[in-house]
Amino acid sequence: MENLICTTFQDQASALAGFEKLHELDQIGDIAIYNIALVQKKVDGSLVQLHHEGPEGSDLPAKGAIAGSLIGWLAGPLGAALGLLTGVAAGAAGEDDFDDVAQQFADDAKKQMAPGSFAILLDAEEDSDFMIDSYMAPFHGVILRSAIRDAYAADDRKQWDELNAEIDEEEKELSAAVDKDKAAVKARIDALKEKQARLKEKIVQKVKARKKS
Repeated sequence: MENLICTTFQDQASALAGFEKLHELDQIGDIAIYNIALVQKKVDGSLVQLHHEGPEGSDLPAKGAIAGSLIGWLAGPLGAALGLLTGVAAGAAGEDDFDDVAQQFADDAKKQMAPGSFAILLDAEEDSDFMIDSYMAPFHGVILRSAIRDAYAADDRKQWDELNAEIDEEEKELSAAVDKDKAAVKARIDALKEKQARLKEKIVQKVKARKKS
């Protein structure tokens, strides 16, 4: 499963040791690293990127990018991982709803990072949580993990439920409306149902793209 992972450390030595261990796991095939960055949160709350490895957004396809192309989606000047935390956005290569998924992870990561701490931001494939968690434990790394597909599924479900709720409200209004107002209410219902149909098609296409990838 491909996960977006933020591991925070209290000191630079632990962060660098954790960084090396992750590379070891990648080299022996226990995980597959797509993108990785080491950052520090300064006392004033600003973030500094110390190291980054991964493709730049310009190298990625303009459309159909999926989880492995996080850098393309965020494409901030300091790379995708830092872009998540700083809010740098250039989402031309991304899906329309990526901002919501990325922002939720960014918000959680910001809360986890104390001023003066270091963090490794990682986009990686892992069969289980055990390998990374066990290798980070000696360095007291605190791990935040988001399964990218699960995050997308939750966001899709949220959008679908919100549209259903809007349609229900409009249908209640339609049943209580006087004749002169019914056409306008029905037009709003039709527009919402059309929007819902487009959302369903987008979800279907995303699933197909992920399977293909």
